[in-house]
Amino acid sequence: MSAIIALASGKGGVGKTVTCSNLAICLAAEGKTVTIVDADLAMPDLGVSIGMYDKKTTLHDVLAGEATIEEATYDGPGGIKFIPSSILLDSYLKSKPDKMADVLGDSLRKTDYALIDLPASLTRNVVEGILLSDYVLILTTPDPTAISDSLKIRLLCDKLGLRAIGVVVLMVRGDKVELTKEQVEAYINSDILAWIKYDDRFRMASKKRKPMIIEFPDSDAAKSYKELAKEVIRRVEGEPRQANNDKK
Repeated sequence: MSAIIALASGKGGVGKTVTCSNLAICLAAEGKTVTIVDADLAMPDLGVSIGMYDKKTTLHDVLAGEATIEEATYDGPGGIKFIPSSILLDSYLKSKPDKMADVLGDSLRKTDYALIDLPASLTRNVVEGILLSDYVLILTTPDPTAISDSLKIRLLCDKLGLRAIGVVVLMVRGDKVELTKEQVEAYINSDILAWIKYDDRFRMASKKRKPMIIEFPDSDAAKSYKELAKEVIRRVEGEPRQANNDKK
């Protein structure tokens, strides 16, 4: 079986990209083959977060018809595969985002789990990524504005006929201004799969261009990602996958 999971958030800066790499490595540690895709074609950060931002051939080249998807796939940390996007403006301008499903679809079906790191918004780029996917994992913080934006992602899933697999809440500080776990779950109307507390070591790992699970494997956040991977596997492999042609 294979499962393509889009990681989406309505608001930027919630920890979506960090979660993509950490979750992927944890899935690989469970014996799964995993590929991560930086599908933020305008502002890609996934490669920067794992120290792989200088690759010559990228998804932009594939979308421009100048390379194959195999040429843009690299070995990443923790046994995962990585398809980067270019940080160069010229690469973005020459690419054709509407070709994403065509160039990625067959390739991602060759891996157990493919995680697509989407841009934070509700652009055409996001819709294309979600339509390519079997499941959507919503990323947010317990901040009211972030939760409100995350609801829009969940409603988009409903409109496209795709149930969100669940919600990951990051950077939890426990302040009185934050929403509680129960409030977040009720507002978005989706299960919370992980409730991850703020940790300065996220910034330390980011500075070293390494995922938290590798740099600080004994941290509470790393343990949360390990549990998240197990829960994702339970939810994906314990239920039938909805066919892409049913999501139109």
